[in-house]
Amino acid sequence: MEGKNNMSSGRKSRWFFFIIGLIIGVIFTSTFYYMKENRAGIIIAKSLYDNDFSIEPLSPLYVDLEPFTLNLNSTHQPGGRVLYIGLTLKLNSEESQEIIKDFLPEIRSQLLMLFSQQTADYLLTIEGKQQLAIEVKNTINQLVIQKKEIKVIGVLFNAFILR
Repeated sequence: MEGKNNMSSGRKSRWFFFIIGLIIGVIFTSTFYYMKENRAGIIIAKSLYDNDFSIEPLSPLYVDLEPFTLNLNSTHQPGGRVLYIGLTLKLNSEESQEIIKDFLPEIRSQLLMLFSQQTADYLLTIEGKQQLAIEVKNTINQLVIQKKEIKVIGVLFNAFILR
């Protein structure tokens, strides 16, 4: 009888550990999914309270512009200074990318006009460079070419030399 009793207790202990393992697994799984859902809820809540409701593509689109070289007026140097500036535009859609490629001469002309209005002294400051990036973005976004709007969401400098 004792042999049968030992086998019965062995089966009971296996069932006991199986049930405990199953309960622990359910707890870990539910905790994982709860934390995942809670984190997603926080991200959604943050985006609802942002003032900017623009949706950016999963991978940003960039357009490199050929560098600009032009003379600037300077109060410290009577002959003026030379600005060499290279830009990369961050766009929100492929449509904007195509418009920029198609109408690049008009866009470059507008940017040259903008750059020629700058002073070398102002562009030497960080604030001047940051303001110039904002003005480039606004200048391009204000262009409406053949009833098509361009949406630049960022301007990056890849070259900035002022001599």
